[in-house]
Amino acid sequence: MATSSAADKAKEAAGILGWADKKTGTFNRQTSVFRNFISKDPNAQFPAEKGRYHLYVSYACPWGKAIPS
Repeated sequence: MATSSAADKAKEAAGILGWADKKTGTFNRQTSVFRNFISKDPNAQFPAEKGRYHLYVSYACPWGKAIPS
């Protein structure tokens, strides 16, 4: 089993801290990589099909309760 060195831990921490503005401490979220959509177009990358997609919702998430059942 591999263990993380102090240098690896410092690099990881710096990456996490890189998400915060140095002056204000404001959190800067990274750009989402999910940019594809389900479409009615049958030739789309993700065409709408009954039973093809599943939505998993955690009701612990503040936005989860907004998903209709």
